[in-house]
Amino acid sequence: MKRLVFFALFAAIFSASAFSYDFGLVLDQGGKFSDDVNSYSAGFVPWFSWGTNEKLQLYFSGNLTIKYEGDDWHRPLPLFEIGRFEADYMLAPGTALKAGRIAYGDSSGLVASGLFDGVNGNLDWRLGRLFLGAYYTGLLYKETAEITMTGEDSFDYYAPWDADDMGSYFAPRRLLATLRYDIPGILGALNNLSLETIFQFDVSAHDNPLHSQYIEVGYALFPIRYFQVDLGLIVEGMESKAKNFQAAFAGYADVKMDIPGSLKDRFSLGIRVSSGKANDTVTAFNPINGNSMGMVFAPKFSSITVISGIYEARLLETLSLDFEARYFLRTDTSNTGYGGIIDSDSPGLGAEFYNSFIWAPLDDISCTLGGGVFFPGKAFASKTPVKWNISMGLILSL
Repeated sequence: MKRLVFFALFAAIFSASAFSYDFGLVLDQGGKFSDDVNSYSAGFVPWFSWGTNEKLQLYFSGNLTIKYEGDDWHRPLPLFEIGRFEADYMLAPGTALKAGRIAYGDSSGLVASGLFDGVNGNLDWRLGRLFLGAYYTGLLYKETAEITMTGEDSFDYYAPWDADDMGSYFAPRRLLATLRYDIPGILGALNNLSLETIFQFDVSAHDNPLHSQYIEVGYALFPIRYFQVDLGLIVEGMESKAKNFQAAFAGYADVKMDIPGSLKDRFSLGIRVSSGKANDTVTAFNPINGNSMGMVFAPKFSSITVISGIYEARLLETLSLDFEARYFLRTDTSNTGYGGIIDSDSPGLGAEFYNSFIWAPLDDISCTLGGGVFFPGKAFASKTPVKWNISMGLILSL
């Protein structure tokens, strides 16, 4: 009996030393109040990580969410999603592979971002860093993926939940293949040139599938201390059954300055431009999903120009402040899909102001409070009301 106890203790000690693991639970609650609809959501995110050895790391997280929106519970209730679920394998120093449900974002953040099912890898070598990836979107929850590239996509996205049709849960089926090459030290030790291609294949059962390709060139330079400039250009090609080959364009420029002094703060100015429909060949830029362009007024990055100014500050060790101002312009005055009545040829969509605070008194507790307003511009009908929202959040890590 003593021998059995000894071997059990030896095995437990050996296992603890050979494998490292950790687990926890994140509780995420948030409320949003606006001129349109009020909502409340509560998320429960269990996670588990396991390092089997120095080369292989495993991570899993799930997400169980309940949401009340307007005057009804959001369906499905509760909503379950597989979150980040990945295996990381270090082939050699500077060379790694990831597989599972993993994070991907293009270099600009304007074409695709979020969690995708697939595999990617990176390789560091003397002349830069190479990234390759292949992803699939058809197993993601549609409201998380936010893929609305076509009218059929949008119809599926807004279709109500049907417990008898699991297709009402999943995002449109897309295959993505990505290749990115970062070259540091171009025209300066800290400067970086990024070249990226993205191929999107529509493998859905839609009548008019849309395939697209993106070529991105981005350049980050640091001309002086505390100062950074980011420049980028995106060229898109699209093919579908309904139309011949079409091209679209987008670009961005950001100037960021860290303000010297004891207060850790930064000021930035930026502009993002996406093409609108010009003729049968040059058309509206169509990202795969990408980030929304605002906090109160949040149009898709298509046929639009956004000029922004952002101030960020660490007021205290536990308290941060963000203030954002944006102005929106149409690059295609025939586009009326902005959630309001367009009765003018004016390109001016309006201005948005948003302020937020993040308070993190402990490493495992953070609170957020934000609010903003959007003032409609001349493109909207004269009696279009001001839009506003206030949001609050609490995150506990157990």
